[in-house]
Formats: sequence, C-alpha cells, structure tokens
Amino acid sequence: MTPHPSPEVDPTTRAYARSERIPGPTSSLALAMIKAKLDVARNRAQAKAAKRISAEPCFGDPGREIITAAADRRAHLIVVGSRGHGRLCGEH
Repeated sequence: MTPHPSPEVDPTTRAYARSERIPGPTSSLALAMIKAKLDVARNRAQAKAAKRISAEPCFGDPGREIITAAADRRAHLIVVGSRGHGRLCGEH
C-alpha cells in the first residue's frame, strides 16, 4: 500500500523509471511492481497452507484503506507487513 493517492506522484517510481530508461507512465510501472510483490506474498502464504487469500494493490491513506478493506471483506484477520524499505519494498 502506498500513502499516495496514485503511483504517478511517487518520486521513487519516477526516479527508478528514469534511471532504467523505462518509457511510459510511471503509474503502470508502479502498479506492475506492486502486483509482483503481492504475487510473491500470495504464493508464500499458499505454500504454508493458507486457504483464502486476498491481496490487491490500493492507493490512499494506509489506515483508511486497511479499515475499508476489513469492513468490505468482513475480515477476521488482516496481515500487514513491512521490512522498512520504503513504499516499493526496496525495489529502487
């Protein structure tokens, strides 16, 4: 989850795209990077016998997004991970 309303405004993503000479909107790059990280997390959870997993990118205020997701899904548990590497989990 990113605290920005859109990945387009994330300066880290823009800097990465420029350094790698990646053409196109940075929002597409940010979303692809986020989805890849979620796929890895989903696969790890499934490997440990997790049955029902919902992992999807969202943008906005993290607290508000977590509360909304919990209410929408009537979730019993929400797991939020952080490794302290910033918004893109260290992918710079």
